[in-house]
Amino acid sequence: MEPLNQPRQIGITEDGRPIYAWPSTQVAPAPQAPVQRSGGGAGKWLAIGMGGSALLIAVAVSAVAVAVSVVAVTVCLVVLRGVVRDFQKGGR
Repeated sequence: MEPLNQPRQIGITEDGRPIYAWPSTQVAPAPQAPVQRSGGGAGKWLAIGMGGSALLIAVAVSAVAVAVSVVAVTVCLVVLRGVVRDFQKGGR
């Protein structure tokens, strides 16, 4: 076994000079960051799902309320138009 500080000879050139290998250096592995657990993974997604569902239901109810209001306003305008025409023709 060769000492660590001595270069290792791997051959000889044509004129007799030794050929040495590159010195091997041990690279220390990089320290890995600790894994952070996110607490309550399932609970978090359950809460997001419930909140999203509640939000979508609220939007749907609001859309229905707007549609009912539009229909009511349209009916009122049609009735008022008929009343105005009756008054303009001289009434009954």
